[in-house]
Amino acid sequence: MDEIGLKIKRLRIHNGLSQKELLEGKFSTTYLSRVENLELQPSDKFLEFIVDKFAIKKKTLRSQESRSEQEEKLASIYRIFKDKGTISEEDFLYLIIHQSQSYSSKTYLQMYSVFIRYYLNKNDLTEAKKAIHKSASFGYDNNSVQDLEFEQAYGYYLISCGNYYYEIQNFIKADECYTRAEELNLGITEHGRLLFNMSLIKERIIPENLRVSLYYSDKAYKVFVEQKLEYEQNLTFIIQAVQNYGIGNFEKAETLLNKAYKYMEATTNTKMLAKIEYNKGNLKQLQGNYRKALEHYYREMEYLHQIDSEKSWYYVYRNLSKVFLELNELADAGFYMNKAFETINKDTQPYFYNEILSIKGEFLLRKGEDKQYECLTEKIISDCLNRNFNGLAKKLSKELGSHFYKKNKNRKSAKYLMLALNLESNMKGEVESV
Repeated sequence: MDEIGLKIKRLRIHNGLSQKELLEGKFSTTYLSRVENLELQPSDKFLEFIVDKFAIKKKTLRSQESRSEQEEKLASIYRIFKDKGTISEEDFLYLIIHQSQSYSSKTYLQMYSVFIRYYLNKNDLTEAKKAIHKSASFGYDNNSVQDLEFEQAYGYYLISCGNYYYEIQNFIKADECYTRAEELNLGITEHGRLLFNMSLIKERIIPENLRVSLYYSDKAYKVFVEQKLEYEQNLTFIIQAVQNYGIGNFEKAETLLNKAYKYMEATTNTKMLAKIEYNKGNLKQLQGNYRKALEHYYREMEYLHQIDSEKSWYYVYRNLSKVFLELNELADAGFYMNKAFETINKDTQPYFYNEILSIKGEFLLRKGEDKQYECLTEKIISDCLNRNFNGLAKKLSKELGSHFYKKNKNRKSAKYLMLALNLESNMKGEVESV
């Protein structure tokens, strides 16, 4: 008897359906249980019901491919996804119904890399997490490498895991995955994309030294130039602009953003145009030109409305709240601060949650509610330390220590200023080890 029943079960579970929900009263759950347990061959009528339910081809269920033919098909799907970043729903369902069968280690790495990135593209962090947990049971490490093809598949898998951890803001774990991947032979283009990702992650874990991030983005840019990847080159201009204005190179940052804007405008890439307007606003905000910053943020919002980008709203709301705080226009600051809270999930985006809480703390301080500011900021620092958000913890510790010093609360001032110094020392040690 073939494995049609197992394929049906995997499709049902993938779609989150109970046996009763799947059948809609048209067949008995006893019948389905016997089919899924391979005790009974499904009838043609039942198969017609299933293929209609899941919008798949009957041959996908009835396929009598050999194991080697299945592996070649799975490898083909992997190559398509790796090249294009997307696959058809039919190909994805093929992965679903074959995911629990016995294949080579390389095939499993390829399959689960696609699963993780597919769900990340759909912003389905729950399913991406499940895919990582299932694949973690394979127990691979860098010593598992068998040949070049396996090595490249394992590297792509590690980067996929790193991308997930970056999304859930576990930056230390993401850095671990990227660092392990960097030790492998990935192929030149994939290595360039990894360097790009490492540049972003270093901004998060070593915010005190953006030159480390610039080191990685420069290496990535050189790869993209060598491979004649024009889009990736201009994408790198954007993150290099961020890194440059972070270290005070405002003129260079503006030049890079203008270069990227010209390219993205010519290619009508609205998503990237929004990102550039955001960073132009950030640049003007750092220079203290708050009204000009507002112009760029409002233009960014116009672009975001065109593309309906949920993920980008947090950043613009956060920065608008900070600008209005600087202008001491507290009503507007409070409005955008609350909008920022609405865009995030504190459980899956703990860094953003602590960040916007810190803005709320500044909001309370400007309203003269010092006690509330102190209590809130102490809680934020504690949570940041527990989560290894050391850059944010250091910044807030320094601010809180200075606040207590002005209030003549010397013991508390010393506690937080010393904590800031210790965190800075630890972070410098991390920089030297890079």
